[in-house]
Amino acid sequence: MHRLVVALCVAALAAYAVPVLAAGVGDTVPFDHWAYDAVQKLVDAGIMIGYPKTNDFRGDRALTRYEFAMAISRLMDSPALKGEPGKDGAKGDPGGTGPIGPKGEPGAPGAKGAPGDPGAKGEAGAPGAKVSDDEVRAICAKLLEEFKKELADLQDQVDGLAEDVDDLDTRVAALEEAMKRPKVTGWIDYRIGLAGDLWKNAEFDALSAKIGIQGPITDELTGKISLKMVDDALRVAPARMPGMGPTLGLMDNIWLDEAWLKGTTDWWTQANWTVGRQYFAYGLGLMVNDERRALQGVHMNAPGLWGSDFTADIFYGGAEYDLGLAVGGGNDGYGAARLAYNRSKWGVAGNWLATGLSEEEGWSADMWAKIFNRNVAFEYAELLQYPNGVRPAGNPPSSWMATAQILTGGDVQVDALASYTSFDYNIVYSTINPYWEVIDYGNDLAGAAVPWERWLRCPLIFPGKRLIGTLIHFNLLDMPWEVRYANAKTLFGSVETYDNVIGVSATKKIVDGLNLTCTYAHETAAVAGLDDIDLVQASAVVEF
Repeated sequence: MHRLVVALCVAALAAYAVPVLAAGVGDTVPFDHWAYDAVQKLVDAGIMIGYPKTNDFRGDRALTRYEFAMAISRLMDSPALKGEPGKDGAKGDPGGTGPIGPKGEPGAPGAKGAPGDPGAKGEAGAPGAKVSDDEVRAICAKLLEEFKKELADLQDQVDGLAEDVDDLDTRVAALEEAMKRPKVTGWIDYRIGLAGDLWKNAEFDALSAKIGIQGPITDELTGKISLKMVDDALRVAPARMPGMGPTLGLMDNIWLDEAWLKGTTDWWTQANWTVGRQYFAYGLGLMVNDERRALQGVHMNAPGLWGSDFTADIFYGGAEYDLGLAVGGGNDGYGAARLAYNRSKWGVAGNWLATGLSEEEGWSADMWAKIFNRNVAFEYAELLQYPNGVRPAGNPPSSWMATAQILTGGDVQVDALASYTSFDYNIVYSTINPYWEVIDYGNDLAGAAVPWERWLRCPLIFPGKRLIGTLIHFNLLDMPWEVRYANAKTLFGSVETYDNVIGVSATKKIVDGLNLTCTYAHETAAVAGLDDIDLVQASAVVEF
């Protein structure tokens, strides 16, 4: 077995490694060398096969000493060398049967006929070439002496390969073991630049970070726990504040962001369960999307409901996980459900917000499709009850959003977006209220303009506005670029402040795990007395 391993390894090395062998090892053996005749004698006797694939040692090129050594190594496993008997010749055909004697008269049986003569003996099989065991041993001993250096080199290389394989096995085992344990995950996002009037008190910097542990806990459970940090709690207050109720813990600059366990059951149907503080969204998120801050609860997702194309999703938990601690406050439950029907190129779904923040209620329907190999999506939503429990008089507040891939393929992708939202449609945990950070607070323009990260990093949708926008991705100078544009129109006759916004950014990979993004953005004032404002920003993002 050992020699067989040697032969296999050497066969691979001979195909790829011969050009880089040490000096002298790759020297060719001339055709008139005695080794050719010796090996050919063993081939003719059927003791060993030739090399390479032609089974011939007298091909159109001379063998290298390295290849000869490989052949000799294979010879060591030859059955003939181990003294196994050769094969018997073929047996001759049996002779024909003699004639049957004449049939006697009825009555006493006739005399038995004499048996026929046996057939001629068949010819014996052709004997193999006559090579005695002593001759084979003598040839092998002489070949081993001639190529002992090359054989030693082969042995060293096979030993090295064996060590590499052992080391690889150890590494793979370590990786497999590491995959069974939770891993540290997270990111750091640092931004610095100028925002607003670039010539007057426009400097800013902002730091956000997230760190956590995620991975398998048992064979049936995975989990995650993560903390999030910002350098100033005021930077995220507009996003984290739910709009009503107490604010316990929401003014901290370090907080528990996620903490959940996941598992799968197969009771009445297969379902995935997530328990704890978590993020989730339905469709485009007009009715259900807790991006602004994770909600605590129990989340059930059942794809392929009873083997069908339906998917059921239910969440129940708390809308404010610190409300019960407030003086005079009460508990506030949050419940939502979704039923979706998906095919290979399209899907529809209905979403129900049974109870959102306080007494919120609403519904939405969304669809997606792949048309001419381009993705389109649409969602329409209505708010049926305000947080204070009052139902709208007349038509309920509504919102819709549509996205479509206009161009895709190659290095360019163009997406279009349109949205409309009533001024009194403002579901707290929805895409209408995403997570964003203020980078120019303290500037007197911040209250009038659209917050920079509110539209540069989030969907283009705002209460009381109609927006049309586009998002373009392309590669230039070996860097991915993004161009984002939006035109906003305030509804119901309100004064428009800034109506056109555009941003251009380019990302450069510095090292593995570290990307630098440079951004320029501009907002155009829509009324006299307001100046256009700009953003110049560099962002360094590290992910781990």
